[in-house]
Amino acid sequence: MRVVLVCLLVLVSPAVASAAGTLRFFHSPSGNIDCFVASDSARCDIRVRSFAAPKRPARCDLEWGSSLSVAKTSRRGGFACVGDTTRDPRARALAYGHSIAAGSLRCTSRTDGVRCVNRRGHGFLVGRAAYRLF
Repeated sequence: MRVVLVCLLVLVSPAVASAAGTLRFFHSPSGNIDCFVASDSARCDIRVRSFAAPKRPARCDLEWGSSLSVAKTSRRGGFACVGDTTRDPRARALAYGHSIAAGSLRCTSRTDGVRCVNRRGHGFLVGRAAYRLF
C-alpha cells in the first residue's frame, strides 16, 4: 500500500469574503502583532511577548498563550487555543491610532498594542509587555 500526503496552503488577501462576512487581516506597525477582524470575531496573535499567559487549559492540545480573541456575543475577551495563524504576509500595517472594523467588531492599533472590542464593550488589549481582558 502506498500513502500519499498532500499539503495545501491557501493564502487569502487582506480583505476577503468568508462565511462570516468580510475578513480583514492587518498587523501592528512593529510587525509583532498579526490580527484579523470579521463580522463574528476578532483575533490577534503576538510573536514576541514578555507577559506570562494564563495556565493552559486541559482541553487545549494546540498552541496556547499567544492568541487572544473576542466574538461579537462575548462577555469578555480571552486567550484562544489555536492551530493556525492570523499572519498574512500581504496584510497592511494599521497605523497607530487607526481602527478597522467588520460588523460590530472594531480593532484599534495603539502604541501599547492592539485593542479589539465588540459592540457590548468587551474584548482585549494585547501588547508586548501586557494584556488585558475586559
